[in-house]
Amino acid sequence: MSGKYPHIDMKKAFEVFDSQISEVQLAPNEENTDLRLPLGCDINRNIVIKCISDYNADRYSLGDRVTTEYYQNEVFEVVGIRKDELELKGDWSGGTHNVSQTSWYPTEKCKKS
Repeated sequence: MSGKYPHIDMKKAFEVFDSQISEVQLAPNEENTDLRLPLGCDINRNIVIKCISDYNADRYSLGDRVTTEYYQNEVFEVVGIRKDELELKGDWSGGTHNVSQTSWYPTEKCKKS
């Protein structure tokens, strides 16, 4: 499946799906009871939609507004994307110079605002 969708991190997608499906597979008040539902039912459809939403929550797009681990009060705009870095545009001086500059910053240290 990963060959068909090379832009998707399949390991992460399966982790998200597994975390969502485990919440509805067990019947209430019955330990170790496995409740299987057909893929076309509304519950499974909603799980897939939730998985896609959760998967995309960590992904960035051009124009997104983010804060960084170091500059928590400064909002930057995403103007470039690499595998593990975002190019951010904003005031890197912390407000002392009031200028707009761009710089690459590690993705794992960014948070959508």
